[in-house]
Amino acid sequence: MFLLFGGKNDFNIQAFAKQLRAKQVEHQSIIIEEDNIPSIHWDLNKDKLLINDKFINPSSIFLRDDVFGSVTSNPSSSYSWYTTLRSWALSHYRTSMFNKHYIGMNKSYNLVLAQSVGFDIPKTIITNDTDQLSAIKKKQNYIIKPVSGGQYTRDLTNYLNTAIPAKKNHTSLTYLQNKLIQPEMRIFGIGELFYGFWIKSNLLDYREDKKAQIIACKAPLDLSQKLSRLMKELKLDFVAADFKTCPQTNKLLFLEVNSGPMFGSFDYYSRGALTKAMISWHLKRAKKLAPTGITAKAS
Repeated sequence: MFLLFGGKNDFNIQAFAKQLRAKQVEHQSIIIEEDNIPSIHWDLNKDKLLINDKFINPSSIFLRDDVFGSVTSNPSSSYSWYTTLRSWALSHYRTSMFNKHYIGMNKSYNLVLAQSVGFDIPKTIITNDTDQLSAIKKKQNYIIKPVSGGQYTRDLTNYLNTAIPAKKNHTSLTYLQNKLIQPEMRIFGIGELFYGFWIKSNLLDYREDKKAQIIACKAPLDLSQKLSRLMKELKLDFVAADFKTCPQTNKLLFLEVNSGPMFGSFDYYSRGALTKAMISWHLKRAKKLAPTGITAKAS
């Protein structure tokens, strides 16, 4: 049985649920919403999980934290659900789940590791020295984004004019990178399959552009091979890697890899190819982990 968990307002969860129904996969959906919070009871000593008073023991789990705020009065409650169900899946060897052995998100380390497997990356400096930033010439050729994430990319001039505090140094570290140009590409890695998408936008950060174009394409072989190596290094099964064009070389440079990417819009433009591959991975993985009469040791 497949267990799907997420927020009611998450269109990625909606796309995944639609594909589960289309493929007639036996599943149970745990959807968090303001006026309909499910009950959960996990007895760790007896290893018994009940949801809405029903015992469940799923062979596969797909879950996303409710970043779209389906429970606006207490957003932390959905995260506690997410961590609890992820902990349950981590505790059960025979349950398939994407990125079960992932070491955790660390963008700076991921950039260094990406470079080691052959990707070209932007010129990158991590800094909080505002004097150094102010002294840079041709500021229009650089961008700033926070090391901790959670904000859109900004050009250096805008950042210096509006964002920096009066102090010379401050605790918030930022990435300083050379500004890249269109086109940009996103590649999804699902197991050993790779799906490419061109993204065209007139804005610096396409996530702010409601008119951004997404065009499904074949993932370039050289980038897919390098991404495969990066996934193995990070112990990832499901990722989205982002690339953007260097204005000097016209090469696609690696920006970051995301272990919990939004995929709903890309799935739409691929006519369901992503969710089909995601579900197929789980079904094959669950079958491989199914009991065969020999007790498997947890890894």
